Amino acid sequence: MGKKSREKKYRQAIRRDKYKPQSPIFLFGISLLFFIFGLAPAISEIKDILFWYKMREAIAVSGILKSIDIVGLSSGRGGSSETVVAKYSYVVDGKVYDGSRPSMHTGGDNFGYYQRNLYNQLKRNYDQGLPITVHINPEIPSLSCLDLTIRPSRAIIGILFPFPFFGISLMCLFVSLKAGKANKRLHATAGQGSTLS
Repeated sequence: MGKKSREKKYRQAIRRDKYKPQSPIFLFGISLLFFIFGLAPAISEIKDILFWYKMREAIAVSGILKSIDIVGLSSGRGGSSETVVAKYSYVVDGKVYDGSRPSMHTGGDNFGYYQRNLYNQLKRNYDQGLPITVHINPEIPSLSCLDLTIRPSRAIIGILFPFPFFGISLMCLFVSLKAGKANKRLHATAGQGSTLS
């Protein structure tokens, strides 16, 4: 009876250890979480780079701005993130296309006054009913963008931002593997001890 009781307590202890901060499962979960945090901006930046590559020989056509807005709050000093949201249409070889990409970089940011300046420029055209310049890929006219400016600050931050998350993820993964091996040795030794007793 005493042996069964010890084995039951041993199994319960193993189940509890799985979710302790030093356990392999806990550390692997933290590793996965940081990896996902880093993966999302990395994918976004890769998409922007691929889009830039496809637009490297873009040509300009005239277009009409359907709607323009800016999402986010600003302190007036670039202290918060803003995103320009625009919808426009243009004609290529008699066919009408719709677009919704204001700039080369997707998503908002707070690097200077770029988003606010772009919004003000487009808003003036919209309010006055003036045409806008749309840059398109001549081979794939459905690919379009209003502003082809590549901003070094945004590009550098976008490329470097995911690396700290990947670094923490790898560190947690390494520690979880070491903890897993240590736990296996510990449980094997404890199991042998309970069998001998």
